[in-house]
Amino acid sequence: MRELFRKWNLDDESAELPARSPDRPLEARQVQVVNVFQETHSMFPDVGSDSIFVLLKDNLGRRLRIHIEKGVAFAIAFALQGATPDRPGTHDLLKVVIERLGATLDHVIIDDLYQSVFYAKIVLSHEGKLIEIDSRSSDAIALALRFDAPIYVAESVLEAVQSD
Repeated sequence: MRELFRKWNLDDESAELPARSPDRPLEARQVQVVNVFQETHSMFPDVGSDSIFVLLKDNLGRRLRIHIEKGVAFAIAFALQGATPDRPGTHDLLKVVIERLGATLDHVIIDDLYQSVFYAKIVLSHEGKLIEIDSRSSDAIALALRFDAPIYVAESVLEAVQSD
């Protein structure tokens, strides 16, 4: 089986970065998914101390690490690689449901950070109206990748993680 997660390297510059879309408000910035990474904590390498995260980066080079569960990590990694699983996963199913209901995914936004938890919204477009749905940030990212929809992060969230 081919390795899905890359080893974390702080100097990884492998992603092309999008310019901010002019129709988005200034308080949100478009980000690019760099990849999914697995980090082994060297102090206890055999105690299940691996940490999996998705790395996002804006066009100013600011990085955002979101720790995610293994199942969503696979869903994001598959989408980034253009791979198709043998059976549709939850995010693939949700994409089909959204499309069959006549909607599209307009964008997702990671709009809050509270007690080290990122909060997101999936924004659907249906019959000329935008519908916001609360979501885990990792699920929103996995779904956005399947729709090739933009991912935005609130400026306040980007600023908060840069000061850590």
